[in-house]
Amino acid sequence: ALGTGVSSTRGLFALGRDRRLPAPLAAVSAERGTPVGAIVVLGVLATANIVITQNWPSLFALTGFPHYFAIFSWDSTFGGFALIVVYLAMSVGSIRSFAAAKGRVLAVLAALVGIAITGGAIYASLDKVPRPTLYAPYAALGVLVVGILIALFTRGRTPAAMHLEDLAVNPELARLEPLRVASPKR
Repeated sequence: ALGTGVSSTRGLFALGRDRRLPAPLAAVSAERGTPVGAIVVLGVLATANIVITQNWPSLFALTGFPHYFAIFSWDSTFGGFALIVVYLAMSVGSIRSFAAAKGRVLAVLAALVGIAITGGAIYASLDKVPRPTLYAPYAALGVLVVGILIALFTRGRTPAAMHLEDLAVNPELARLEPLRVASPKR
């Protein structure tokens, strides 16, 4: 939970910084440099999760298991599945990224192995999983679809790869202009 919380706050912070989500999510603590806006949002969501699961014992109920196990099973399946999908996307994306690299044959082969392994993990996440835990991967896919829609229909700032040569897939195409970042209002 701690690792998920830390990575989630950094993800929300980055989306706020890039103007894909509301800018207040990019607010940073002046004292510690932590993403305070995102921490508050994740804290509210975690509190809501606790309140809902404590007051709705039939939520995600698994016959023969205590309520806390059913909640843990659902939450961990959601998180694990989401992570698998991220690894799948990275494997697919790496094929394009390494297309012109030295040793590309081995890089593409590694990406194909990654795709096969994550494909198997996705299958295992759906095969013989009891309801309602089975709905966790579908909920994760729903979050992914919402994320894709946000990315498609919100205008964020230009990617850093367009300004910084070391982040560019093709450095010759990088404009190498100074990156203009609007500071979030405090």
